[in-house]
Amino acid sequence: EKPVKSNELIIPRGGENTVILADGTTVHLNAGSKLTYPVRFAGKRRIVALEGEAYFEVAHNAAKPFEVKTEENTLRVLGTKFNVRAYKEQPYQVTLLEGKVQISNGIDTEILVPNNQLNQPSEAKTYEVIPVNAKLYSAWTKGVFEFNNASLKDIMCQLERWYNVEVDYATEDLKDIRFTGSILKNESLGYALEMIQKISDVRFSKRNERVLIEKK
Repeated sequence: EKPVKSNELIIPRGGENTVILADGTTVHLNAGSKLTYPVRFAGKRRIVALEGEAYFEVAHNAAKPFEVKTEENTLRVLGTKFNVRAYKEQPYQVTLLEGKVQISNGIDTEILVPNNQLNQPSEAKTYEVIPVNAKLYSAWTKGVFEFNNASLKDIMCQLERWYNVEVDYATEDLKDIRFTGSILKNESLGYALEMIQKISDVRFSKRNERVLIEKK
């Protein structure tokens, strides 16, 4: 049998896209992400590779498990809905909406049930599993950034990719400030920053494509 060709879908900063794979699986890709996938699934497994963030609705096939490979981790399912965040600048994260998934990195293995979230802190090889409202973590596919006690660093990482800007912090402690709320993705960067500024002790100043964050 001839080798199966692979496709690469690369999403730039400020963009997003959706692809339906050969098995009927739907993948929503967030800004600054790349998905590598075969034009058809041969063999005993359905394997794709992800860099960045994607929301998966996996077509069920009990005879052929679906695997999402990132730099260090392998996630394995039969049919389910989940969000994977695997950006280099943020900790690896999997949030499960439906079904069941298994994640392994060769040292640790975890099985998630719905409304559980797995996190692998930077530089760590073991996982942390916490209960969450899983729908918040796929809200980006519906045009909304939802934050629940999220750090300013995590929030700004998302805004950097979506609005294609770079962020500077006047002091490191600003990164740890926590926020809960929502921001509409189709609004301007100025709107997003104003929303955060109104409910916090930080202020933003923008020059060209850089945003400086300072204490008020």
